[in-house]
Amino acid sequence: MKKVLIIRGGSLGDLILTVPVFWSLKKNNFIVYLLGRNPQASLLKRLGVVDEVIGWDSPEGIKFFTPERDLSSELSTFHLVLNYSTSPLLIENLRRNFTHTLVNFDPLPSFSLSMHMSEYLLQPLISLGIKVFKDWKVDLEGFSEARFISVHPGSGSKKKNWGREKFLALLNWLVERYEVLVLLGEAEREDIPFWEKEVRERKATIVVEKDLWELSLLLKRSKLYIGNDSGITHLAAFLGVPTLAIFGPTNPLIWKPLGEKVRIVVPQGVDCAPCSREEREECREPKCLNSITLEEVRKEVEKIIEIPSPEPHLHHPDGFQL
Repeated sequence: MKKVLIIRGGSLGDLILTVPVFWSLKKNNFIVYLLGRNPQASLLKRLGVVDEVIGWDSPEGIKFFTPERDLSSELSTFHLVLNYSTSPLLIENLRRNFTHTLVNFDPLPSFSLSMHMSEYLLQPLISLGIKVFKDWKVDLEGFSEARFISVHPGSGSKKKNWGREKFLALLNWLVERYEVLVLLGEAEREDIPFWEKEVRERKATIVVEKDLWELSLLLKRSKLYIGNDSGITHLAAFLGVPTLAIFGPTNPLIWKPLGEKVRIVVPQGVDCAPCSREEREECREPKCLNSITLEEVRKEVEKIIEIPSPEPHLHHPDGFQL
C-alpha cells in the first residue's frame, strides 16, 4: 500500500474538519501518517481516522522545522506529502528533500470562502484526481442508552461564547428535566471556580479537563450536546452525538460541525454577523451572540429531543456515576 504524509497543525476543530481528507485517502488504500499536534492528533489515530501520528513537538516532528535539515530518509517511504502548513522553513525543507508528489496548501486563505471548510480542504485531493469519500463513521462499542445532556459553555475564544448568564438560565431549565453534564476544558480554566459553584447549586455534574479520549466516551453517552463554535462541539458532532451549536460571529456555512445530527442557532437580524477574525477581535459588544435568546435555544433543543415535564426524582444532589 502507498503511504501519505499529511502535515496539519491547528486545533481539535481544525483536525476534525480535515477528517474527509484523511478518510478519502484511507478509502483509496493509502496508509495515512499525520504530522500534527497532540493530543488531538493521537485521538484521531485512536478513533481509526489516521494510521500513524508524528507529534508536532516530538523530536521526530521538530526535524521538519529545523533549518537545512536532511529529511531524505524520513520522507523516502512516502508516495505523497500533503502539507497544510504555511511555514516557509517547512516548505523549503520539503522541496529540497521530497522527490515525489508534494502539495502545499494554505488552510486559511486570505480570500472569502464560498464553500464549507471541509470542502475547501479536499481541493488538493480533487486536483490530484483522488476520489473523495464522505461516508466516514466512528464506532465506539459498548455503550448503553444515552443518559444525559452535555453542555460546554466555552470555546477557544471568548468572542465566540454565548453569555454565561444565558447558559445558566438554560441549565436551570434542563436540570428540571434531565441529568446534565457541564464540560470545562483548558480554555475555561480561569472560570472553573465560577462554574463549580453555579453548576453544583443547580445539582448538575461538572467535568473538568478530561483527556480527549475520556471526553469522547462521555460525549457518546450523551443524548444531546449543546455548545458554542468550539473544538468540543466539532468532536461531539463528529462522534454522531445530536448536537446543537450556537454560532455568533463565525459563519456556519463555512464552519458548521461535520455530522448528520447537527442543528445550528444563529443570530437573526444582525447585519454585522458573521464577521472577520479581525473584526471579531476588535468587537466590544457582541450583538450577534447577545441577540440569541434562551427561548430560541430551548425551541431548538425541543426539536432534537422530547423534553419531559419536570420530575423531582431526576435531581442528583451528589452528582451521578460517570
